[in-house]
Amino acid sequence: ALLALAAGGLPDPYWCADSGGHYVTTCDTPHSSHPACVPSVDSPRDIGGEAAAAPCNAAAAAGAGWVTWLMFVATLGYVCADVAADGLTATLAMREPIESRGTIQSSVYLCRQIGMMLSSVIVGFGMNGPEYGGSFARGLSFEAVCLVFALPALAMAPASLLLVPDLPASAPLPPLRPHLACCVPRRLQPPHTPPAL
Repeated sequence: ALLALAAGGLPDPYWCADSGGHYVTTCDTPHSSHPACVPSVDSPRDIGGEAAAAPCNAAAAAGAGWVTWLMFVATLGYVCADVAADGLTATLAMREPIESRGTIQSSVYLCRQIGMMLSSVIVGFGMNGPEYGGSFARGLSFEAVCLVFALPALAMAPASLLLVPDLPASAPLPPLRPHLACCVPRRLQPPHTPPAL
């Protein structure tokens, strides 16, 4: 999903931008000579007492649906990977010797926090350019940010296959039903019927 976002990019914005990178939404004095403020059939539209500028890409709202879906897929993939990693961490932590117990969990959570800090740095510094309304002179494009986050995700697939050992099957779990009988309230249990004679 992130590779598709990096390849496809975002649709052009709905509003036009002026030379300073700010969106021209109204035809007030500083923007009165902007091409978006040229009178047309639709203008002037009234927004809070000011004439509205014409949009540069009126189809932007319709073209953003696929971006939303790709972001949804990327987020779902992250959540599924996180849950699987937590399960593997718990399984490996239970098999740790008593003398070194806690080492695996500490290492995993340290790596997770370092990754979260790096992603915050990338977003904080890379996405603070004029295209995001930030104060830096330049920054990473949306496509570059998606590519930066896609590369580690792509690297995890072969790393998981090659570096994570297959654990031997543990003993099967005992049946759960007899142990749950004491925990389920009586009103939810089926009524006991005496055996037929």
